[in-house]
Amino acid sequence: MAVEDFTIPPLFAPPTARLTVLQALRRNLVLAAIPVVVLLAAALALGLVRKPVYTAEARLNVGGLNLTQQSVEGYVTAVQALSVAYARSIDAPRVIGPVAKQLHRPSLYVVSHVDAVPIQGSSVVRVLAQEKKPGQAMALANATAESIVKYAANLNAGKTESEKIRRQFMAASADLQNATAELAKLGPNDPARRSVQTRIDNDNLIRQSTSYLYGQSQLGEAFTGLVQLLAPASTATSDRSSVLQDYLAGALVGGLLLGGGLAIWRANRMVQRRLALEALAEPR
Repeated sequence: MAVEDFTIPPLFAPPTARLTVLQALRRNLVLAAIPVVVLLAAALALGLVRKPVYTAEARLNVGGLNLTQQSVEGYVTAVQALSVAYARSIDAPRVIGPVAKQLHRPSLYVVSHVDAVPIQGSSVVRVLAQEKKPGQAMALANATAESIVKYAANLNAGKTESEKIRRQFMAASADLQNATAELAKLGPNDPARRSVQTRIDNDNLIRQSTSYLYGQSQLGEAFTGLVQLLAPASTATSDRSSVLQDYLAGALVGGLLLGGGLAIWRANRMVQRRLALEALAEPR
């Protein structure tokens, strides 16, 4: 007697129907809105509770404001390059050190709270400072700007070298007078005349060279005002509004994504359940 294979047929085929995103949202609009409302409320509360950071700005000008200087060929390009260089000098110890000492702040704190940005196509440098209070931000921006001005002045002055050259010139002049007086006392055939004359020639050479070098150093000192404080910081702006907008925008996007996902999941789940119940209810 042959035995036939007997397979139990499935009760019903698994449902595969799914809703579109818009259909799911229309059917579960409240569920989709809940994450949006919750996240927006949390972002608003966080933005209002957060202590704002204040930014103050001082402006420096690199190069002279004289129209005659600005008319020199290549002058504008040169000062624009210098403005970039002086903006980068904001992290120099000789810039940060005086600011930290003046405001009683650690140097690392000053470095992390100030910045200098050259304005493209101009000789102006923006000095920015951030603090928790408006007055502190303005004080930090102004102190940093003044420190850059002093740093540039000391860098271009060459006062130490000028003083050294001046002393050499004065010493050579004094020795020249003494040597000239000694030479006048010596006879025409005195063997010492040759050494004294050599001293005189050497003193004249030193006087001429140091006179030229001193003049050049004085020209350098004329450019000690290469960087000027164009506009000190007088106000400080709060980042509360911009940060709050960022928080709300992020909360809105996140809420829409989360709410949309929940709506689609619930809508498809309800459809699957309904189809399953309909399949079970069909007569066999």
